[in-house]
Amino acid sequence: MTHVGVDPALPRRETKHIVLTNGYALFGLGVYSYALLASPWSGLRYDVRWALAVGAVSTVVTIVLNGLRRDVAASVVLQVAMIATFFYIGICEPLASEHIGIMFSTAIVGFFLLPQHLRSVSVGFALLSMIAAAAMRVILEQHPSPPQLPGFDTYTIGVGNVILGIATLVFFSHRAASEIERAENDLVEERKKTESVLKREVAHQVAERSRELGSALERGSVAASPSPTGFGSRYRVVRPLGEGGMGTVVEVERLTDGVHLALKVMTGSVSRDQSARFAREAEIGARIHHDNLVAIVDIGVAEGGAPFLVMELAPGGSLEGQRARFGDVPWALGILRQMAAGLVALHEAGVVHRDLKPANVLLDEKGNAKLSDFGIARMGMIPMGAVDPDAPTAAPAGGSALTGTGAWIGTPLYMAPEAARGGREVGPAVDVFAFGLVAYELLTGKLPFATPPVLLALVGQSIPAPPPLDAAGVDATTRDLVLACLAESPASRPSSRSLAGALEA
Repeated sequence: MTHVGVDPALPRRETKHIVLTNGYALFGLGVYSYALLASPWSGLRYDVRWALAVGAVSTVVTIVLNGLRRDVAASVVLQVAMIATFFYIGICEPLASEHIGIMFSTAIVGFFLLPQHLRSVSVGFALLSMIAAAAMRVILEQHPSPPQLPGFDTYTIGVGNVILGIATLVFFSHRAASEIERAENDLVEERKKTESVLKREVAHQVAERSRELGSALERGSVAASPSPTGFGSRYRVVRPLGEGGMGTVVEVERLTDGVHLALKVMTGSVSRDQSARFAREAEIGARIHHDNLVAIVDIGVAEGGAPFLVMELAPGGSLEGQRARFGDVPWALGILRQMAAGLVALHEAGVVHRDLKPANVLLDEKGNAKLSDFGIARMGMIPMGAVDPDAPTAAPAGGSALTGTGAWIGTPLYMAPEAARGGREVGPAVDVFAFGLVAYELLTGKLPFATPPVLLALVGQSIPAPPPLDAAGVDATTRDLVLACLAESPASRPSSRSLAGALEA
């Protein structure tokens, strides 16, 4: 019993082992002293005298050895004393006393006595106890013990010894199971830590490769095949998922481990700006890790020369495909909490999404929301005096502000009014405004403005006050929070951090 509760893997094992062995030895000495005081030495049976003598000697030796920090030697002394004492008492009492059960208990204790690196010695103690038990039975069968003192209840002693043996077996079986479970949990945690480190290292490498690929692509346009399917020996195309203006998304199987992922590949002739945005999406998705952001796990060039990136698969599709559920307030509030958490991760990493809309919010297999599509996201603010690459040109007849590349930076329906003044005005508040629009739509099933606010700003008009958010089940605090996100002035909108905190509360 001296080693029970001692974990060799933890610091200061020797100190704890010393405390246990000393405590066990002193306990034995107390029992011996009580027995001695209860009856004069001359009145004790010879087997009890043996136990007292061996117990006293082993206790003193144990304490001395522990004082010398010889904790393993102290445990060995105690175990030898136990085996010798139980063996001697066993052959002095009838076979029906079942001292063989006590010897089995000693064998079990002996197996767990010493630390793991001395397990072979512990096994030796267990075998020694079993040999002593077998020898005890042979001796008692051939040489029955002498008559016992009056009042000696062989049956009761036998039952007690059997119960003690079974209890010891159960206790140490439980201990062994607990140790195995702890070891398995340690292995699982260690594997998780290793996987986390590897994932971050891979993500770092993917981000660096994305930056390098982006720099290479900016030096010239990419002439990709209409629908490339060759991705080397890494991925097998399973099925198409969707198609956009400059790329195709397919479900692929990673051949190394069978994991299914989503692969976005550029198709057709792609401009330098589009290439840069593609690489930017890969870099942001690889650098920023959060449960509510789609992770980018790889980037490369297909056989036809088209760049591709690989991201985690979202089997639930996008919010755009869930419009039938818009107006389901409990479901919408859960989605909004997760969207806000994803925005916090982006903003605190210095990234503005700039295209937050239902189509860019994906759902995993459990229905959790993940922000995606960082192609037009911007990392950091534009310094004063620098050229704004996203500044709009003059508005054409149709009222749409265009960038120099002839495309909106964002989706007009979900753009903040300040986006009409150019990229220099675009900060995290534009994402909060877009969040307010999506939130209003998720909670009520309709958008708050008949005309997109960015179009009103282009012609110099102020945006009207949004109609009251009167959806059933939406509390006043949430209503006020969503309407605050839709404030015309960016300074009047809450930060993503305060937004997430309020929704969580």
